[in-house]
Amino acid sequence: MRKGDYMLHNRVNKVQELAIASIMVAMAAVLSFFDKSISVIAFPFLPVAKIGLANIVILLAIYIFDFKTSLLITVLKSVVVGLILGSISSFIIGASASLVSFFWMFLAHKLLKDKTSLVGISVIGGFLHIVTQLFVVMLIYHTGAVSYTHLRAHETVLDLVCRLLLEKKNKN
Repeated sequence: MRKGDYMLHNRVNKVQELAIASIMVAMAAVLSFFDKSISVIAFPFLPVAKIGLANIVILLAIYIFDFKTSLLITVLKSVVVGLILGSISSFIIGASASLVSFFWMFLAHKLLKDKTSLVGISVIGGFLHIVTQLFVVMLIYHTGAVSYTHLRAHETVLDLVCRLLLEKKNKN
């Protein structure tokens, strides 16, 4: 292969990588919207819970791409979903949880590749996503202990009312 051919082949690969990464960001946004819609039906007793379908895309990015590209997909997913579906506070909570989850899943993938499966790495990411959300909510709202019901309570009036009722019930 001549030098010019190699450079052209390398550019085509970069364009393909960019196209696939862009499609994955779009898929994550669509899955987030779908996730928000079905979670209300799936978890009527937990109005703030989500299944986390968009994180499937992040996990696949970790397996397909290098660190830089999969991090870019994670950041863009957080920005796009935050702009479309959330408020500033939900963006801060979701983006920080996505980044912490991403870093630990990427690390687990690299260090535990032979010892754990895709599902195991997903569980690590899901657990750390929830823990990070709880921690960030605790920092934002200056509360002591935070339960899962506080997460994303600020997104809708219904969620806010539910959180206030739960807090009132816990004080009594």
